[in-house]
Amino acid sequence: MLCSLVLAAALGAAPPPVSLTHLNRLRRELPAGHLAYWPRAAAPATPSGVNGPYRELPLPGAPVRLELVARAAVAYAQAGDVPRAREALVTVRAGARPDGSFAAELDAQGHPGAGTGTAWAVWAYGLVAHAVVGRDAALAATLRNDVARPVERLLFATVPTYRRYRPVPGGQAPRWFLGGSPADTALAVVGLAALYEDAPSPALKLLLRRYGDGLAEHRRGSPARFPFLAHMPDADGTAWRADQAWGLEALTRAGKALQDARFLKEAREEGDNLAAHLVLEGATPSSAADVLPLVRGLTALCGVTGESRYGKLAGLLAAPLQGTFDPANGRFDDRPGDVELAAGAPGTLAGLLALQAIAAQPRSWACASARALGAAIAPRRVEAEALPGVARVLDGGAGRRYVLLRPGELLRFGVHGAPGAYLAIPVAARRPGGPAALRVSAGGVTQSWLTTEAWEAGHFPRPVPLKGDDAVAVRCDEHARSAVELDALVLQPALAVRAFQMGDRVVWVARNYGSTPRVWRLGQDAFGLRPFQAMVIERAAGM
Repeated sequence: MLCSLVLAAALGAAPPPVSLTHLNRLRRELPAGHLAYWPRAAAPATPSGVNGPYRELPLPGAPVRLELVARAAVAYAQAGDVPRAREALVTVRAGARPDGSFAAELDAQGHPGAGTGTAWAVWAYGLVAHAVVGRDAALAATLRNDVARPVERLLFATVPTYRRYRPVPGGQAPRWFLGGSPADTALAVVGLAALYEDAPSPALKLLLRRYGDGLAEHRRGSPARFPFLAHMPDADGTAWRADQAWGLEALTRAGKALQDARFLKEAREEGDNLAAHLVLEGATPSSAADVLPLVRGLTALCGVTGESRYGKLAGLLAAPLQGTFDPANGRFDDRPGDVELAAGAPGTLAGLLALQAIAAQPRSWACASARALGAAIAPRRVEAEALPGVARVLDGGAGRRYVLLRPGELLRFGVHGAPGAYLAIPVAARRPGGPAALRVSAGGVTQSWLTTEAWEAGHFPRPVPLKGDDAVAVRCDEHARSAVELDALVLQPALAVRAFQMGDRVVWVARNYGSTPRVWRLGQDAFGLRPFQAMVIERAAGM
């Protein structure tokens, strides 16, 4: 479990307000007058290789993407700018069709165009209504009324398909997803859950239940392999895309709204496995669009569960965005180094929404400026028989060899590794005779336990960071009734560990792991961790 922090030291100064200045510059009026959109922008390279003046994309007359306007409405609402949020929603509402669905775009005259934007519209209506309910109750009520028809349409669309599946490679997929898309379904669930929190209704409850059931079922992988229990955003469940990974937030919000422990369990497992994997392996998505759904999901999970590890993981995932963000005007680049899409609406809006999420969660904000220190470190196992100077080696059977540690004798294991790489010290031992007490010392911490079984694995009660030149001492109690056969010293029971510099602290993120059920059970008792669950350990620099 994430170690608790002293609040003042851990959180530091409060986050500054998120600037929407650049977003305001991207706002444009259409010929229809009251409609607004946020275009992309490009900076063509000059002959010298330096970016020239920015020009707008798309060109005048191109369709308006309602997804961007919906995101802008939410960004303004969360920043407290209700008038601009309302203005953006006027554009979203213009995309409504008579059957209750929404177009994905508007033409230059403000008429609904091609594609489906229902998921983004429901998402925006729900989140804006939730954000402004305390400031403008009338607007929140209007939005709930506007979304009633789409909700009814979605609900009845699930009737003939609920609990029906279609075959896909390696399994089956729910047929009742919105438009057949798990990503769109998850987006809609986020908005529906926000609406339900403010004004519960049987229709919203039933729709959340049906969509949540489908999302909970639609996951792939195991805790030990990619995609690490992720809820897949594609219909076939064959590919995980970061920019569409809204299932984490959807299941979190649905679980909270319905008080459904199963949905929250699904969300926890994705946060504990997939999100931790991305941080540990340095596979953190670098674009704002990829980071946004993960950050929103983890911060929501932190708020619902109260467990700080999710907020810290969100901050670490968002940390790479700092290099693409100008806090003075709130400008984000869409993708680092991508000149053609620099500073346009997709990257700006995704970055602002991600920043708003971590700014609203102090645990996330504290880690958002962290800097990775090197690559992830793999676990290290030191076999006792390989220790220099060990003369007494016994054949333990089945080709295994053990070091015999007699009562009163001391054995030292050298660490010889990178500082801080070794977070916990289990010792595997075999007791051939009566009970024997072992005492293990490392990093200034000493732990004793009594070996009472044929096989025993002892752990420190808390993780112990070690320096590269430290040694671990194991002593057999002088009053023991028998000797102990030592098998190995596992210097770090984790699949991986990664270090981050955060101010004057070093933050370690580790995935805890045990090779056998017995070892893992002891590890769970010691650390309060489930298999493959992320933990973050902090220590002052220089310790």
